[in-house]
Amino acid sequence: MLPLKYLLPLVAAISTLASAATPTIHNIEIHFYYRDSTIAGKVTTEEEIVYSIPVTSYPPGTPIAEIGREPERLVLGDFQIYILGMANSLDIRFVDKEGERAVAALKYQMTDKLANQFGGHGFTGLNYIYNPDTEAEIQCWATVEE
Repeated sequence: MLPLKYLLPLVAAISTLASAATPTIHNIEIHFYYRDSTIAGKVTTEEEIVYSIPVTSYPPGTPIAEIGREPERLVLGDFQIYILGMANSLDIRFVDKEGERAVAALKYQMTDKLANQFGGHGFTGLNYIYNPDTEAEIQCWATVEE
């Protein structure tokens, strides 16, 4: 039989391993709705893109080694959009069409209990992004597969 001084750390280690939660993979759809103008009667282009990306949520305290990943790039009207799904977060950056000026950035921290909570606008709610050099607008929201 093992002495008590060896048994207690062993029981603690086994307990820690047994209680460790596993990561959660969220299948996320990001909806982008583009209009070239926000002025009624001047809209000539409307386009919608739905982009799917998996994002992993890790339990608090989990050491995470992120490898340098490049964001996905989309071009939509007067915008370039960069999307990066990393451990516990979703980053979306909007840049002007020439790639010279940042227009907006959205960052969402993930939890293992991620849920759509804003009606038809997923877990982010509806966001409006405007290009300051044009009259263009993007409406953006993200949903999680439940």
